Amino acid sequence: MNQIDIIEYEEGIKQLVKYAVEKKLIPVFGAGFTAGCQSINGIVPNGKRATENMCDMILNSGSCPLRECEIKEMDFSEISDLFFEYVSRDERATYFENFYTGVVLFQHQVDFLTKINWPYAYTLNVDDGIEKNSDFNPTLPYHKFRRPKTSKRILYKLHGDAEYESKYIDKIQDNIVFSQSQYLQAITSEDNTDIYKALLADYAQEHLLFIGCSLQEERDLQFVYDKSKSSQKDAYRIVLRNEIPSSQEQRNLKKHGINEIILVENYENFYTDFLLAYQEYQTENKEKIYKHINPEITIKTGKKESLELISNANIFNAEANVFLKGALHIFRNALRNIQRELNASSFVLLKGRRFSGKTYVLCSLAEYYKKRDVFYFPSESFADEEVVELVLSSQKNSLFLFDSNSISPDVYALIIKSSIALKENNNYLVIAINSNDNYLLTKLNCNVVELKNQFYGDELSMSEKAQDSFGLARRKYGQTNIDYLYVLRKDQNLNIPFAPAKMLKLLSKERSVLIALCALDKLYYSDLIALDLNRQEIENMCRKLSPFVEMIPTSEDEVTRHSTTKMVHNSKIAIVELLKRFQIKEISDSIFTIVKKYKSDYSRRRLYIDVILFDTLNQIFSGNDNSKILIYTIYENLQSLLENDLHYWLQRAKSIYRTQNGLENYEEAYTYAKKAYIDGDDALSTKAALTTALISCAIAEYKQEKEKLGYYVESVYLAYEAVFSEYFHRYPTYLNLELPVGKNTMSERRITEACKYVKSYSVQSSDIEKSNELLKYFEKK
Repeated sequence: MNQIDIIEYEEGIKQLVKYAVEKKLIPVFGAGFTAGCQSINGIVPNGKRATENMCDMILNSGSCPLRECEIKEMDFSEISDLFFEYVSRDERATYFENFYTGVVLFQHQVDFLTKINWPYAYTLNVDDGIEKNSDFNPTLPYHKFRRPKTSKRILYKLHGDAEYESKYIDKIQDNIVFSQSQYLQAITSEDNTDIYKALLADYAQEHLLFIGCSLQEERDLQFVYDKSKSSQKDAYRIVLRNEIPSSQEQRNLKKHGINEIILVENYENFYTDFLLAYQEYQTENKEKIYKHINPEITIKTGKKESLELISNANIFNAEANVFLKGALHIFRNALRNIQRELNASSFVLLKGRRFSGKTYVLCSLAEYYKKRDVFYFPSESFADEEVVELVLSSQKNSLFLFDSNSISPDVYALIIKSSIALKENNNYLVIAINSNDNYLLTKLNCNVVELKNQFYGDELSMSEKAQDSFGLARRKYGQTNIDYLYVLRKDQNLNIPFAPAKMLKLLSKERSVLIALCALDKLYYSDLIALDLNRQEIENMCRKLSPFVEMIPTSEDEVTRHSTTKMVHNSKIAIVELLKRFQIKEISDSIFTIVKKYKSDYSRRRLYIDVILFDTLNQIFSGNDNSKILIYTIYENLQSLLENDLHYWLQRAKSIYRTQNGLENYEEAYTYAKKAYIDGDDALSTKAALTTALISCAIAEYKQEKEKLGYYVESVYLAYEAVFSEYFHRYPTYLNLELPVGKNTMSERRITEACKYVKSYSVQSSDIEKSNELLKYFEKK
């Protein structure tokens, strides 16, 4: 084992404070932090006193066959086994309530919790001292939890909660983790995946400060440390001691991963000294509120650089805060629409498929609105809720640009809340979203400007000048960005760096990572850990796929992701090209793995849902030769995992309807969509109603006159239910995506034809009335 570094007090304080200000220090609280504080009916015991208490209660129970001398020779874990076996549930509940609830901390402890911006914390304590005296939100073992807003700090209670234990006397669910068997159960239980995956990621890469922890026999921490060894980076795991520990104690500390000891003279003074040094450091090192303000725009006029900027290179350099604009970038028609919407309503959604050029449009907006302060939020990181709230409330005459995949649903909700203030402060806001962001679209009710991945009209004319000057083939009408790059590479034999030249051999789990990365744009270190990759495997994968895939540091705004690094791609085109080389079974099995790993991890449920959305799969794999068979196989393979997930059945129905033809296929899709409609909640049922209506229209087209009317009538009723629903009234952007009106799409034609048919052949007044209402809706639009 490596030696433990012994650090003097002042040097240790400086080190801890620096990491705390940078949000790179995670506290782990033990019994010593709250021991001696007042509880509801006594004093919170330390480990020694708790052992004595349990011992006395075991002996008083009269049911334990062991002698007093035998019991008193046991350690805490062994006595805990007897405590839960021989002391009645009512007596245990009373004990936990008296000594571990209603805890009142001393003021220096409260200040330590509340005046330092801890991102989150872990505790080995079962008492309620931390959460009762701060704004930490406790998360208990054996409980699935929904990740809260980033401003809500989580307290992971690794060993359970005394209040829960005392309140629910007839509970069935496990809670307290004291004994050896309880340690083993907690570590191995699938219900605790969220907590222990977070702890595993932090043990591997974050700086951990253990406060009030003896760390002599914490078996779960030993287990996590051993499991994290293969993934560990240079990180400190620090304990406080008032003297240099003995050799034996240091050996025990090493088993828990400790590699640094800070010597303190007085534990109470430590809290005050730490806070004072923290506040002084903050004042001395206070930086700008946000680092990507008023990004510079650098023009690149060379042929090679311009080709790279439309094919491989990231056009925003986050480190330098610079947009890179090439000669092949042109003014997009969508910019005029955005400017018009901003003048009218102050904020707008910019929707476009991947590779459509959304980031460049945001660059153009930053260039156009030079007189405003521009705040740019890049795709490479999630916008922190606290930062967004602060700038939205404090800035005037500014432009806020959010690139795709930079906003969590909570920040969307915050923006909705701030919409009135945005106008009052004369601020403009543009949010770029991918075409499959229907989930997020429902969060914000505003106008949508669509950016095509093809050039039209004067866009083609403007692009010809630079193409001619470089001797490049002219871009043709109907070609997507990817299509044009393929022409340059294939027909002009240009070295377009958007795909690896040689065939790469990827492991099964690497394929899963690649598909998830393509769908999500970034995977945090903790997300990779959840897919069972260790540090070495992550490094190997990045080497194989360089320069298209790399690990980059997370910002302090992303600290709640339990990650100091994240995997990003430098060219999605390269990844899509690489995915074409996989067999159907390889792709299907890889997606099955993603869902299986993330499905049991509730905090990552949204990740796997985003991966299996039909729009996501269609965008990624539509260029494959057997894309229809592939997508069908993916959903069929997922059935055993997701057959009780109604979202899955709706997506499967959409996939069949959108990729297959023929009566038999449409009838299969109808069955799945109807299940989601019948069994779903209000929101899902409404979405399923619209999908089922469209499928009913498709089926009617194959039916004889006798049966045709029935399907068309059902289509009218379901479409009416969806179009005029409360759900789509609140979230019209989602309806506009699913049923775009006034664009002569297949969806609009099918519904209007159904209405006209029903009006001509139905004798029911209600059928005709609903048909007329729907036709009026389309006419108004």
